[in-house]
Amino acid sequence: MVEKAELEQLLFGLVLHLGQQIDGVGFPKIQ
Repeated sequence: MVEKAELEQLLFGLVLHLGQQIDGVGFPKIQ
């Protein structure tokens, strides 16, 4: 069984990845 911390880290990475994809498509980051 996967450790909870490991699962959270995977989820976090996935969210970051999706966020970057969305930013690239139509929501350019304001910096």
